[in-house]
Amino acid sequence: MKIKHDLNKQERERIFQLRYEVCIGEFGWVIDKHAFVCHDKKVLCDPLDETGLLFGAFLNNRSIGTCLANYAHESDLEYYLKLYNVNKITHGYNEAVSISTKLIVDKHYRQGSVAFRMLLAMYLKGLSDGIKYNFIDCDPGMVSFFYRLGCSVHEPAIARPDSNNAVVMVLELENEKILKARGSPLYKSFMQYSRNSNV
Repeated sequence: MKIKHDLNKQERERIFQLRYEVCIGEFGWVIDKHAFVCHDKKVLCDPLDETGLLFGAFLNNRSIGTCLANYAHESDLEYYLKLYNVNKITHGYNEAVSISTKLIVDKHYRQGSVAFRMLLAMYLKGLSDGIKYNFIDCDPGMVSFFYRLGCSVHEPAIARPDSNNAVVMVLELENEKILKARGSPLYKSFMQYSRNSNV
């Protein structure tokens, strides 16, 4: 399996098809009016795709997972910054903020390490790009997964327009204390990064 974000046109198309298959075909999400859905091609795109880092997990040239990261200083995230109440922790300084959306794994691979490996790649990229806080919303049943990674509950309940209510989690990328205390699998990567960059 390969995790990458330097995607070519064909790889991006496979990711958009996976989104459609899971979000619409499997979960029946009500898609936000700003998203682009093509039922003929069975693809689901988002305007934030153009300014974000689109990560994909590929096995035998097939997309089996994806996640999108957007940085506040590169993308128009006003909607998410308000929805997630980001200023509660950043106090208006959002240059080092990112959000993660569209975390999707093919149903045949959800018991494996696909989601973690994509999030690890996103974490390492965020560290190298100077990101301090990453926000992601999830279903209540996924809170324990993100907690073990080192995330904390930021907003316990928000109304998400495309599906059910969600919990907003925040990851402080350089918070060594939390990563270590939780036994986060990201801790080892952070310590290695710290040694190499003198964080």
